This record gives sequence, C-alpha cells and structure tokens, in this order.
Amino acid sequence: MNIETIIETIRCNNQINSKALEAIIAIISNILNKGYTINLVNLNNHLAKLSVVEGDLDNQAIVYLNNKIIIDPSQVKFYDHNLAFTMIIIEMLRVNSDIGMLTEPISKGFNESFAISLMGIDGLAIYEEEQVICRLLSKIIGDDVMINIFFMGNMLNDLIDSLIKVGCSEEETINLIKLIKENYDTRMK
Repeated sequence: MNIETIIETIRCNNQINSKALEAIIAIISNILNKGYTINLVNLNNHLAKLSVVEGDLDNQAIVYLNNKIIIDPSQVKFYDHNLAFTMIIIEMLRVNSDIGMLTEPISKGFNESFAISLMGIDGLAIYEEEQVICRLLSKIIGDDVMINIFFMGNMLNDLIDSLIKVGCSEEETINLIKLIKENYDTRMK
C-alpha cells in the first residue's frame, strides 16, 4: 500500500471534498517523509467509507464519529482545525483503538504530541498532561517502541510488557496506568 492508493481511494469517495483531500495527503506525506513506517491499509479502509461534512458541534471544532468527520466552522476561532484533523487521521492509521479503555489518555497524549511534532502546529493543546506522560513513557521504553505500540500494538498489554522489560513490576505499571486514567477522567468532566 502506498500514497498513490490512498489518493485514488479519496478521489473515488465523493463524500470527501478537495480541501480534505489535500489535508489528508499532506498529513500522510509528512509521516512518510519523516521516515515513519506505518501500515496504510487501515487508513485506506477508513477513507473508502469516510464523509467530511459541516455541522454544529458543542465546544469542539472537529469530531470523528461513525466514519464521518464533522467540522464546525463556527468554532474555527477557538480551535486549531489542522491539529484536530491531523489527530483524526493519525487515529485512523492505528490498527487497534483504545477509546474508552484504560489506556485512552496515553493514546490521546501520544496522538496530540505526534500531530504537533509532525505538522509543526502551534495550536490549543487539549491533552498537555497526557503529552508529558507519553514523552516520559517514551523515554523509559524508547521512542520507536512507543510509536510501534501506538500504531500497531495492543496499547495496554504491550505497554505493560515494555515497562516490565525495563524493570518495572506489573503491579506498579498497572497502578500507574490506572492513576493516569483517573486523572484524565477527572480533568475531562
């Protein structure tokens, strides 16, 4: 799978306008140009069914729900659409999502941090604490390991295994992940 296949998939999908097409191509090109090895099959499958529409959202610029990206133009002055859109595309690249699971805050922090570094975006960061946590975890287990876990792995099991390999106990690791999730849940209320 290559970028040309992705472009063809987007062009065949009449629910994606030219502006979204350009943005998606720029995001994928940036990832590939920086040398990251990613599996484009998952993204291609999402893009085949994706629709991008405008709508009214409550305090969010962009949401991704049921193969639909909804963009609220009235929120543009409050949020960075490029960052939100990039984060959605990065999430589509993942083999396994963990939304609603114990490792969701770690994934959100990694995704936002990756999007910011990838695109050079200066925007409103929603998951700043989670970004710090992810950077610390990456320093402990290695950046390449963290990237692989995020895109290809089972975040909970692979993160626990990776932390055990560097000397953490399983109990300490699970307690740390639970504490991160509790903090995230409290902040997001």
